[in-house]
Amino acid sequence: MADDREKEEEKRRKAEAKQQIKQLKQQQKDNKKEIGRIKEEAGQPGGTGLIIFLVLLFILILLALIKLDVGGFGSNVLGPIIGDVPYVQKILPKSAQSEPIVPSSDASAEASAEASETEATTEVATTEAKKAKAKKKDTDEAEEASKKKEEEATTELDATMQSYAAMYSAMEPAQAAAILEGMSGDYRLVAQILMAMDPAASSQILSSMSTENAAKITKIMSSL
Repeated sequence: MADDREKEEEKRRKAEAKQQIKQLKQQQKDNKKEIGRIKEEAGQPGGTGLIIFLVLLFILILLALIKLDVGGFGSNVLGPIIGDVPYVQKILPKSAQSEPIVPSSDASAEASAEASETEATTEVATTEAKKAKAKKKDTDEAEEASKKKEEEATTELDATMQSYAAMYSAMEPAQAAAILEGMSGDYRLVAQILMAMDPAASSQILSSMSTENAAKITKIMSSL
């Protein structure tokens, strides 16, 4: 029974479509006749105004046929072409007009969340960069202070060695050698004092030392 009803419904739709097509064909014939008549009357007084009127009338009839979707012309033919064109789609049946795409609230929320996440990431990166810069500055300042301290210590040590060197250079080589040999617990200091002296004076003092001590001190001097 259901199949019979479907067949009858399909038959009815086909009949209606044929009737609409027949109407369109008849309308086309009438339009041709009207156009022929207009051409004949074009040369008569007032013929131009009549032509404009008939053209406007024809356009209105065409729009009405599209809006009523006679023969499916509005939905099947023009719908796929202008169905999504703003304003122009108003001439189509409502079934052939595409709904405007409106961003969903979920999409807006997602976009907002992404923007917030990007902003937060940028802020964190900026903070980390500032911390790294501050840390590097502190490290550089500490290195600078350490280097300066070492230079000051070296300068102070050099001044002290120069003072010792001047003092022992003024002594007799044998006397200076005896005193320096007595500093057996700090031969490195002895070597530094001798290196700050004039080579001729330091050589005389080393010659006055025992061979063993002179060898030890000379070895330390070569490593400084």
